[in-house]
Amino acid sequence: MNNKAYPLAIAAALSLAISPLVGDAQGTSVTAPKAALTVTTSAAQEVLWPVTIRASGQIAAWQEAIVSSRSNGLPLIAINVDIGQLVRKGEALARFDDRTARAELAQAQANLAQANASANQANLNRDRMVALRGTGAVSEESILQAETQAETSRTQVAVAQASVDAANVKLENTLVVSPDSGQIVARNATLGQAFGASTELFRLIRQNRLEWRAEVTANELPRIAIGQTAEIRLPDGAKLTGRVRQTAPTLSATTRLGLVHIDVKNNGSAKPAMFADGAIQTGSAAAITVPAESVAIRDGKSFVFAVEGERVKRAAVTTGRRQNGLVELVQGVAVGQRIVVRGAGFLSDGDRIVVAATVGVSNAGSLKQ
Repeated sequence: MNNKAYPLAIAAALSLAISPLVGDAQGTSVTAPKAALTVTTSAAQEVLWPVTIRASGQIAAWQEAIVSSRSNGLPLIAINVDIGQLVRKGEALARFDDRTARAELAQAQANLAQANASANQANLNRDRMVALRGTGAVSEESILQAETQAETSRTQVAVAQASVDAANVKLENTLVVSPDSGQIVARNATLGQAFGASTELFRLIRQNRLEWRAEVTANELPRIAIGQTAEIRLPDGAKLTGRVRQTAPTLSATTRLGLVHIDVKNNGSAKPAMFADGAIQTGSAAAITVPAESVAIRDGKSFVFAVEGERVKRAAVTTGRRQNGLVELVQGVAVGQRIVVRGAGFLSDGDRIVVAATVGVSNAGSLKQ
């Protein structure tokens, strides 16, 4: 044999010796078995969860009160409150110049005193004339005139008293008082300015009460009832609790949505005209829940991996409500079925697993079988 052929013969021999270790009898390659993944598992549980309606809408004042000028042409000489200040019902907010009103009141009171004096004189004259009736000293015509004069004087007293009452009202109107307790949200009053009657001076939120005006669809509106609770999330992350006070009797002609008026507890973060999202609790219903970590999303679809012995089986699921780290599975998993929690995102259908621990799920709200 030629010396140059020896290396080729040795290479061929080595190839024949090694090939059984990396191939089967037909010469095909064999893939090494995939290592088992260590995971944690949990059992799907049935719990009682609230049924909610998601909504959005504006925070608004429950009711506003407009405090207007009741005097005409009088200058404002004192302003006692400012925007944001809390006031009580009947509290003085501002005061107009009252010198003219006081002078008119004094004049009306003087006229009343004069009318009373005239009435007293007329009554005495009538009584004297009536006492002389039948004596022939006075005629019936004179007696009738005295009685008429007394009645006229009584009417004049009533007119003078009405003038005093009107002057008192005019004087009272120079003092601007709050019609209800609440918070001042607008002030148009300017010191020294003369205002006409009915000009708005202040605006306040009655009793400092706010409401959330949630907008819901026509299908959702019949499910909402007075007294149901709601949770509102403000733009800064703060949360408010509320209760349904009333629902709109009609839908908006432009948006086709209905308003739900929900009284909220004002914590200082909520402001009128603020936009907020929230949920209205309309009842409760059973839900099959699993830890949210156990749901894997691939190609826009949700899956869980059910434990079957040492391997897993991928199951398509439909998710629903979420709460406290748990997610509702509307379909795809039965109550009590064990599924992979930690490590679910790295699994494929049929993979081998090693269970390191079983994750417990809080049974708060669980349905008793």
